[in-house]
Amino acid sequence: MKKNHLILCLFASGVLGGLITANVLDTFVLPHSEGAVAEKEDFDFDVASSKEISETTQTTSSSTSSEAKTTVSLLSSTRLIDGLEVPYHLVDIHLARVSDLRTSLATDSKGNYGSNIVSSLEEMVEKEEMDGPSVLAAINGDFPFWKGRSGYVVRNGVTYRESARFSGEGFALDKQGNAYSYKESETSLSELGDVYQAWCFGPTLIEEGEISVDVNEEIDGMSKSNNQRTAIGYVDPLHFYFLATEVNGRRSSSNASSFALYDLAKTLSELGCRYAYNLDGGGSSALYYGGSTLMDSRDLGDMVYVVER
Repeated sequence: MKKNHLILCLFASGVLGGLITANVLDTFVLPHSEGAVAEKEDFDFDVASSKEISETTQTTSSSTSSEAKTTVSLLSSTRLIDGLEVPYHLVDIHLARVSDLRTSLATDSKGNYGSNIVSSLEEMVEKEEMDGPSVLAAINGDFPFWKGRSGYVVRNGVTYRESARFSGEGFALDKQGNAYSYKESETSLSELGDVYQAWCFGPTLIEEGEISVDVNEEIDGMSKSNNQRTAIGYVDPLHFYFLATEVNGRRSSSNASSFALYDLAKTLSELGCRYAYNLDGGGSSALYYGGSTLMDSRDLGDMVYVVER
């Protein structure tokens, strides 16, 4: 009996030691890579259907002639919040085709993406321009592979994660140019249809033309402090907005002022957005426009960007 007990103790000790070693390696040595990005992405899926899209939208930017170009314009202004003028930057996006709105994951030298693989917005822009068309504008995304995160992740038509969150709202753009939000706990990935992009941060700011956040609503307790914000707004299949906001004062100061979620929603609602979605903010808020970084940030896990081709 004692011999068997000793064997069991040695076995348990070995297993525990192995688990500890594995955990140490996972935490401090092994890279947290979830996989490799798709080698080639097809951005010509909507060329044949672009005429149909333009016929169902009533914007002047929906022309599909051979001379149609995706265009962006920038408005930098302020909004009065808590008695202070808070700066924000708004990029008005008119697409020639849906696939001119793209996303990119940060990768390492081997083409892997993961929770500890990050890059600056400017570096990601430069990398995309090496193999593709010019980037007109870009913002940070939702940092989908940050440690402990879950939720559907679809980038440029490629599915990178199929696990749903128990709570929270996702935001999707399909290949026909329709954008919509959904509760992940109640919606399977297959139910979303022909998804082109799917983000998993939130919350939804505007749904079916109505502001969907309360005046005092926040993401969590940590986000109630003064933070920069980033959001994407949807008007119609070829008309979007990027919104990036700053802080009036120091973020750590009680006298500073910044956009709350409701302020984001109200700003985009006034522009006629039918849907709007909150992306990662705070130190991750970043904006690139016209060849320059207008809002710098910490290194990011992904970006959302617009190209001209």
